Amino acid sequence: MNVNKKTVISAYLPQLLLLAAVILFLGREAEGFLTLSNLRNVLVMQVPFLFLLSMGMTISVVVKGLDLSIGANMALSSCVAGLVIKSQGMAAGIAAGILAGCLLGAVNGLLIAKVKLPAFIATYGMDWIGKGLCYVLMMGTTAYGFPKALRELSSGETAGISNLLLAAGIIYGIYSFILYHTVPGRNIYAIGLNLEGARFSGVMADRTMICAYIMNGFLAAVTGLLYIGQLDAVDPTIAEGWNIKLIAAVLIGGASMSGGKADLNHTLLGVLILSFLTNGINLLGISSLWQQLVIGLVIICSIFMDKFSRLILEYREKQNWIKREGSL
Repeated sequence: MNVNKKTVISAYLPQLLLLAAVILFLGREAEGFLTLSNLRNVLVMQVPFLFLLSMGMTISVVVKGLDLSIGANMALSSCVAGLVIKSQGMAAGIAAGILAGCLLGAVNGLLIAKVKLPAFIATYGMDWIGKGLCYVLMMGTTAYGFPKALRELSSGETAGISNLLLAAGIIYGIYSFILYHTVPGRNIYAIGLNLEGARFSGVMADRTMICAYIMNGFLAAVTGLLYIGQLDAVDPTIAEGWNIKLIAAVLIGGASMSGGKADLNHTLLGVLILSFLTNGINLLGISSLWQQLVIGLVIICSIFMDKFSRLILEYREKQNWIKREGSL
């Protein structure tokens, strides 16, 4: 049990230390950072959206890919949902939005698994297609004035807890269970670690890859629906610039771009670090020209810290193995 505890602490230590350093520094330097209203704004109004989409980016990184279409998928799903809600009602609109998100994710999976396009190229192309479809559907207009029930999905509370936090928490729990406690989840990690080895072990790699990107599409669609509720409007540009944030959050969380080495817990820590950092920079009045520089430095710092932590963990495991062999 002691070894397991040390292993868990070592695995999360770099991100926890970085998060603590960010909070302590900004709490001292940025006026109003530690106020209840500001912390609520970050944790309730910003983190859930970023975390939901970052979960999708994490899954794509696990399968040794990169989904650059998540932002466009979110925008397209919200546009489809908004238009259908206006014409056919809320239930039909929600179903149409989720279907659109899953369909775009399935196309990504097919292009990668069947057509054998690199994930970067396939999803980058779908990013442009998704954006183009948004502008075509909306015809340069903005839809607004949605049912109160839809707005309550984002702005309401249940038992004193924000519906946004509840939605993010429930989906996080479901996706964690799928990834870590089911055969399909283990298959997703297997193809990320060794695609050919997974195939030889009987894993249906192509189907698993497609399912992974459909999971991404579902997350994008749900996030788009929640975003409609918060804004009470649909606009083709709502997801501009999100892809870079998602990649940053996953990297800060310590994900390995070589595949098979990313998880939702680390991504959550990366999202918290990025969200607090961005908020603090704004409170400090730092120019947007410097914000990207600071975030880039934090990404590099987190990667170095994570590498150092893994080296220590490997050294401890080697020492434990030597002790066990010596005692035999």
